[in-house]
This record gives sequence, C-alpha cells and structure tokens, in this order.
Amino acid sequence: MAIELSRIALVPREVGCAKSQHASALGGLAHRHSLFTTQNLRENKNRTLKMKIFTSFLAAAYAKSVMHQSDVKRALTGQWISDMTGSPRHRRADIDGEAGFRPLAAMMLYLQDFGAAETDPQSVASFESELDDLELKMTNYGCYCWIQGTADGVIGGGKTKDMVDHHCKELYRCYKCVLNDYSANYTDVAYTVDFTEDDSGNRALECSNNVKQDSENVCECDKRFAENIARAEEDCSANKPDDEMFGSHCMAEEFRTLNGGGSFNPRTSCDKQFHGHDKENCCGFYPNRYPYDKNFSECCRSNTFLDATMIQNFSVMPAGTCSGRGGEVVENESGDPHAYFVVGDSN
Repeated sequence: MAIELSRIALVPREVGCAKSQHASALGGLAHRHSLFTTQNLRENKNRTLKMKIFTSFLAAAYAKSVMHQSDVKRALTGQWISDMTGSPRHRRADIDGEAGFRPLAAMMLYLQDFGAAETDPQSVASFESELDDLELKMTNYGCYCWIQGTADGVIGGGKTKDMVDHHCKELYRCYKCVLNDYSANYTDVAYTVDFTEDDSGNRALECSNNVKQDSENVCECDKRFAENIARAEEDCSANKPDDEMFGSHCMAEEFRTLNGGGSFNPRTSCDKQFHGHDKENCCGFYPNRYPYDKNFSECCRSNTFLDATMIQNFSVMPAGTCSGRGGEVVENESGDPHAYFVVGDSN
C-alpha cells in the first residue's frame, strides 16, 4: 500500500522549474477531556491575545555526540516566550537550554492558546507546572510517545494505538530522516523557533530564520508535531468520530507504558513486525519526509496540476510499482535531501 508523503506546490506550468514549498495546516485538536487540561489551567486560557512579536536569530549552541546527553540549545523567541519566562520565578534557560521535550512542550502549549491573556499572572505562574503536566501526559505512552521517558528520546515500533500515538510515530520518522540525511541525532541539532501571531490573533511557529538546513528541518519536524497535537486536542474535545486508519483522537490511560506507571508494555503489545529492513533512504520534503528501505520500497514522484500550478506528490511504494501507477522513481542527490534525480523501477 502506498504512503503519500507530501504535496509540494511548484512553479506555474509555463516556467517548468520545480520549486518546493513546505506547507503545514494547523487545525484544531480535541478531546472530551482535553489532552492538555490540568488542574492548573485557568478559564481565561482561550482569551484573545493581541501582541507584537519580536523575532530574534539563531542562538549559539554546541553539541555532544551522545544522543541522550546533548547540551544543544533550542532557542524559543517571541513576545509570548518573554511573557511566560519574564517572571523572576522562571528561568529562560529552562526553555532554551534543553534539547528535547521541554521546548517542544512550550510549542504545544502555545498552539493550544495557553497564556492568551498576555500579562495574566495566573498563566505566567502556572507556565512551568503546565510544561511538567504536559510531559506527564505526552510521554511514556503508546508505541512511540517517548515510551521509555524523555531521556531515551522518541523511540518505538509497531502499530500505533490512536491518533496521538500516530503523530508520535510521524515525529519518530522525521527524526530518523534527520539522522539519515545529516548523520546527526535530532538532539544534536540546535535551532531557533519564533512564536508569532498575526493581527487577527492567529498563532504560528516559524522556522525559516535558521541558517543551517538541518536546523530548519528539525524545527519543521517539531513544528508539525506541535500542530498535529493541537489538532488532535481540538478533535478530541469536539468528540470527533474515530479516524478510520488511526483510531481515537483522545488519549487513553490503558496505553500508559510501564515506565510511566501504567500497565501497557510496548515490547509485547505493539505488534512489531521484524522484516530486517534497513531504512537508510528517505522520501519527500521536510517535514513530510519518511525513511524507507530501497530493497523493498521506492520513492515515487508524480505530478498533478491545480490551475496553472504544478503539484509534486511523493509516496513510498512497494518496489516495482511506481511507474505502473503513472509515477517516476526518484532518489536524493548525495548530501541534499531537497534535490532528486530519476532512476528506474526497483527490481
């Protein structure tokens, strides 16, 4: 079964030169008992915020080669970050100084409209506890969501248990491609993310200020995850019917792992299939980029048109099936995950 990886809008037909664009759709996410709802959350969480965002640039950082002991920084910038960390009881280093879950938790809180009252002391006072609560909720869960805690990073395997677990798997795959493309663990890559808001109060995360390609791409992986979790939160709160492929939009404590104090054992309950695949190639553009083993699969590119704009579609398909479905098999240029060349169907 083919997996569609990305739809990239390109230049108009008459120009004939492909130009990829990253697109992220931020919707809502939901739950009848909100995924992120905690006793510390105040009723003023969803008030409209009118703020002016100040953008800064890439922060200096250094990396260690050991994945779980990296001191690489994730610099979070913007007025909301300043507001949330400006109190004497909050240290900016708690957010900027940890590669891994805590900066990602701040991104998720932001897209959940936390602290929308800007100067509300209740929001500022509960900021750190909200980050802690979110870590408790999102980690040690399912088959992919930090199943051994944040120290072991995003690891896992097998069939996902619900929509949130699916999004964790997507993040896992995105990080795997970072390792394939740049020979670096995601925790060893520093990046800056700007927390922005437009005149209508719509919040967004911006990764384009990163100078290095790997920094921008890891940022895009995290940005997509934060957006998807926000959407799952909305869908859960709205009691949206289960997704046909991935199941419930709401988390369930029955999937809390042993490491998190639950009864779910990923080793025995995730239906892992050991095919001996070596997924050292990747297909698509970040953040919609996925690893595959070219001995069993191929990266299939096809083109469609929307008015005068060409759309490139990338899919991982079983080996030998791409051309029969109207596509062409492509692989990345060496050292450049954004450039492709055409190859024949896999045998």
